[in-house]
Amino acid sequence: YCVCWIRNTVADARTAADSLRPEFGDAVMLFHARYMMGDRLDIERGVLERFGKTSTSQQRAGRILVATQLVEQSLDLDFDVMVSDLAPVDLLIQRAGRLHRHRRDAEGVCINDGEDARGAPLLHVLAPELDPDAGDDWIKGFLPGTAAVYPDHGALWRTATLLAERDRIKVPEHTRDLIEGVYGDEAIRLPAKLEATATQTEGQEGADRSVAVYNSLTFEEGYSADSQRWYQESSAPTRLGEPTSQLCLLRWDGESLQPLYGGDLPFRWQMSQVTMRKSLVASEAPIEDPALAAALRKAREDNPVLKRWLILVPMHRAAGGGWHGRALDANQRKALLIYRPADGLLIQRAE
Repeated sequence: YCVCWIRNTVADARTAADSLRPEFGDAVMLFHARYMMGDRLDIERGVLERFGKTSTSQQRAGRILVATQLVEQSLDLDFDVMVSDLAPVDLLIQRAGRLHRHRRDAEGVCINDGEDARGAPLLHVLAPELDPDAGDDWIKGFLPGTAAVYPDHGALWRTATLLAERDRIKVPEHTRDLIEGVYGDEAIRLPAKLEATATQTEGQEGADRSVAVYNSLTFEEGYSADSQRWYQESSAPTRLGEPTSQLCLLRWDGESLQPLYGGDLPFRWQMSQVTMRKSLVASEAPIEDPALAAALRKAREDNPVLKRWLILVPMHRAAGGGWHGRALDANQRKALLIYRPADGLLIQRAE
């Protein structure tokens, strides 16, 4: 069998992978969005090779993929068993679509004819015990990361309630009832303590819609300076939610700066970029080394792809492996950035 465990935050995915590696070793793969683009694409190719349509039984057997929501979006993957953190019902249905996506025989070999020999697809959902008097602590106390990613805790509670009432989900036959039960006019009544959270979420969604309309590009105006919405070398928001920063990780050897990504893909400056929440990384750290400061200026001058809004992070090889760099968070506090190709970018607060 091959298994996928979908976690709702990068931190939870790392924790899960670390807990499995002592027993399963290299059979555990980690996949999330906090990699340099080049490493992310390299890992994605490996994921598709091991869990995609053409994967063999030898490639799949005993493999475990720990991932974030990336696997529910566009990738053609096929797992024998899935574990998922609780999420809104529409996302759980989408995740479940990566279970038994292609017909296979009992050994896991993809077949064109006949029934899938693996038995019924199995989805385990990690969720707190249902509480008819649930408040905000119902999800925060059990999956705090999930509570932050999905602020509509009412939708989570309704999803858990609907799943508890069924021993199976049949798609597409049950899809409408499940969606209506969470989001429809006749949705399951929420506990009183969760009503306030639901109202607050609705208000935020209204504000988000207003922001989206303002930042939309109209066909009539195009990229017109007269619209006063688009500026040269500015970073326009492309999604709602917490603001993000775009980082470019650079390898510093004491004399020159090069893109940190060292793989075979072209466009290495672009392949060395990674996106982070702006609350974690908001600006570049002060540079005290004159040689490094001069190298950073030269890098921007020589490489037009390094836009002004990109945060350049010089990285030094760490004694224990990986790369270390510095930046400032949204409160101008120093943060230590640790990058390892297998694990991605980790942020630690520094005094």
